[in-house]
Amino acid sequence: MNRKLPQIGIVIIGINEEAHIADCIRAVRAVNYPQELLEIVYADGGSTDRSAELASGFEGVRVIKLDNPHPTPGRGRNAGWRAISAPIIQFLDADMIIDPDWFLNALEHMKDNIAAVCGSLNEIHPEKNIYHILAEMEWAGDEGLCDFFGGGVLIKRNVLLDAGGYDETLIAGEDPELSYRVRKKGWSIRRIKSPMARHDINMSSFYKYLKRSFRSGYAYAEVSMRFIKNKEKMWLKENIRISLRTLLPLVITGGGFAFDYILPGIIAALIVIAKPLLGIPKVKIKKNRSWNHAVQYGVHTIIVIYPQFLGLIRYFWGRINCKPLRNNITQKTSRQVM
Repeated sequence: MNRKLPQIGIVIIGINEEAHIADCIRAVRAVNYPQELLEIVYADGGSTDRSAELASGFEGVRVIKLDNPHPTPGRGRNAGWRAISAPIIQFLDADMIIDPDWFLNALEHMKDNIAAVCGSLNEIHPEKNIYHILAEMEWAGDEGLCDFFGGGVLIKRNVLLDAGGYDETLIAGEDPELSYRVRKKGWSIRRIKSPMARHDINMSSFYKYLKRSFRSGYAYAEVSMRFIKNKEKMWLKENIRISLRTLLPLVITGGGFAFDYILPGIIAALIVIAKPLLGIPKVKIKKNRSWNHAVQYGVHTIIVIYPQFLGLIRYFWGRINCKPLRNNITQKTSRQVM
C-alpha cells in the first residue's frame, strides 16, 4: 500500500505560535497516512517565544529559523518546501489542526492538471465572538474548480517549481497571488467539500479586526497592480468596489451641501452605505447561517471597506515614497487575509 501512496512534505509556518504549534504537529502525527511517508518542516519567522523549541522537541520535525527582520509568509513557505524533496507539499499555518483523513481524501482529486487541492476550513472556536463567526463564514467556499487557495493547501512540488514559488515580498495575499500564477501556467485548482483543517483565528478586539482589514486592503492594491496589464485583472474589481463604496457617500453628501439639498444628500449617502444589507437573505442561504449571523456579516461588509480603503491608500502612498509596508519581527505573518 505504501508504494502506491506518494511522499508528502508538510510545511508549517508561524511566528510566536507557542499556544498552537504543538497541537498542529500532533495532529499531523495522528493523520490516517503512513508516517514514514511524511516529512515535517516548521519554518519559524523569528519567534520570541518557545515556538521553535517546542517544534524541535518532536522527533523527525525539522525546524528552520529564518533570519530576516521583515518576515513574510512567503519566505517561510518557500524555505519549507525547498527543503523537502517530496512530490506533494501540504502547507499549514501553525494555528491549524489538520483533519486525519485529509490526505487520503485530497489525493483522490489530484489528477491530470489539478495542481492543488483545498478543502473546508472551520474555526476551532466558531462561536467565541463575532470575529470568529465572521472568519468561519469567510473560509466557506464553493466546491469545484476555483481561482484561489489559502494558507492551507495540498499542492504538487513541480507546480511550485513551475510557478517560481511564493512571492517573498508580500506581507499578505501571497496565497491568492501564487494561485493566479499557477493558473496562468495552465494548471487548475480544486476545492472539495472534505474537511481540511480547523483553525484558530484567535481574534478578540476591534483593533485587530481593523488591522487585519487594513492589511487586506493593502494586499488587494499591491497584488492587483502586479497584474494590471494582464487580461485577467486580479482584484481590480475589489479595488474599485472598495473605493466607490468609501468615496461615493462622501461625494453625495458634499453635493447635497453644495446645492442646498442637505437632507436628501445625507439620506442618499446612507442608502449607498447600507446597500450591502440587502444581500443578507442571500448570505443566510448561501452560507447556511442563522439570521443573526447573516446580519452580523452584512454589517461587517459595511464596516470592513473603510480600513481596507486606508490600506489601498497606504499602498499607493508607499509606492510614491518608496516606503512599502513591511512586517516587523514581532508580528505574526501566518494569518490569511479575510
